[in-house]
Amino acid sequence: MARQTPNDLSAVEDTYLATQAKAGNDAAFRQLFDKHYKWVYNKAYRMLGN
Repeated sequence: MARQTPNDLSAVEDTYLATQAKAGNDAAFRQLFDKHYKWVYNKAYRMLGN
């Protein structure tokens, strides 16, 4: 059995949270947002330039 890395566990958690958020779980959406908003903002800023 392969050992899971922290990145693997994070991806599993994100998948679970995304499924929960899609089902209407506001707390799951908030967790995903809080975890990823800086990355998304930075990518959008670099693509759009403002």
